[in-house]
Amino acid sequence: MEHCKFAEKISSQYSGLLDHLYRKVRNRDLAADLMHHAVAITLEKARCGDLTDDVPLAGYVFRVSINLWRNHRRSMHNRVDCRASTEVLMDLAGPDGSPGDERLDRLIHTVLESLGARDRTIISRFYLAEDDKQAICDDLGLSSSHFDLIVSRARRRLREKLEVVGNALLI
Repeated sequence: MEHCKFAEKISSQYSGLLDHLYRKVRNRDLAADLMHHAVAITLEKARCGDLTDDVPLAGYVFRVSINLWRNHRRSMHNRVDCRASTEVLMDLAGPDGSPGDERLDRLIHTVLESLGARDRTIISRFYLAEDDKQAICDDLGLSSSHFDLIVSRARRRLREKLEVVGNALLI
């Protein structure tokens, strides 16, 4: 795909793509940066011959921008709200400065108890008791793929609850 053809296709759809990305990202500057980077990546792919003429270019650029956004969100330096201050960490530490295992254990168990029964069972057995995945599947009547889906959702719910507790500790 030649550079001029690429520029024509993208320029006609750029503002619509940017608006659509902005609705997802909710930050105009970040959306513009991500879109610019996505266009640059797509242009490089086109120059290398990795893209054919039948690839829907706007959709490809948008998918690249969404992937860039996901990568951006995964980066901890972009998640200031998920960091604990030194004071909070010291408060969690034991009297001798070592990690306060008992307090942390109580906190984790309290959050685990707030989960639903199935989530609590799967998280406890798989991660804490380190039971075999197949044994858990057999006991609960789950297929391997269904177990993966359930454990993924349970981890997400546990993480969300731990973040709420962690943020409450920061206050």
